Amino acid sequence: MDFIFECFYTDTLDKISRSGLQDRSSRRDVLDHLNAIIGGCSDGQNMQTEEVARIAVLSAVRYHREQKDANGDVCLMGKYHNILYIALRTCWDWGVRDSAVVVVLLEEIYACEKTFERIFLGALFGTHAPHFIAGWRSDFRDQDENTRAMVYFLHHATSLDMTLPCWIARYEQERMV
Repeated sequence: MDFIFECFYTDTLDKISRSGLQDRSSRRDVLDHLNAIIGGCSDGQNMQTEEVARIAVLSAVRYHREQKDANGDVCLMGKYHNILYIALRTCWDWGVRDSAVVVVLLEEIYACEKTFERIFLGALFGTHAPHFIAGWRSDFRDQDENTRAMVYFLHHATSLDMTLPCWIARYEQERMV
C-alpha cells in the first residue's frame, strides 16, 4: 500500500507547479483525491480507514524527507512542504489515533518551519486572519474546528512528551522544550 501512496504523491506533485498547493482550494482538491484513495484502499484491502490514513500520512512524511534529502537536507517549501499540511488534515479527517505517527508529522513540520503557526493562528484568530497575518488560509472550516484540531494535535504531542529545540534568548542558546 505504501507504493500506492508513493505513486499518488509523485504523480500529483509532478503535475503541479511549485506554488500549486499554496491556496487552500488546491490543497483541498489533492486531499479529496487522497481521501478517495484511502477509502478505496480500505475497502479493497479490508482494512480500517484509520489504518490506511496512517499509512498515507507516513508516506507523505517519507515523500517530504526524500525531496528534502535530494536538496541537501533543505526543504524546498512550496508544494513539497505543503504535502505535510495535506497529511495534517488527513490525520484530522480520518482520526488517526497513533500518536507516534502524529508526532512524526509534527516534528517534520517543525523541522522546516520552527513554528506551528499554521495550526495555532486559525484557532486564535479565526480562519481568515492567517491570510492577512501570514499570507495563507487555514485548512480548517472555521475557528471552532481549528481549535478542536489544535487540541487533537496537542493531545498527541503531550501523550508522547514531544520535545522540540527552541531558541531561548535569555540563555542565548537552543534548548529542548
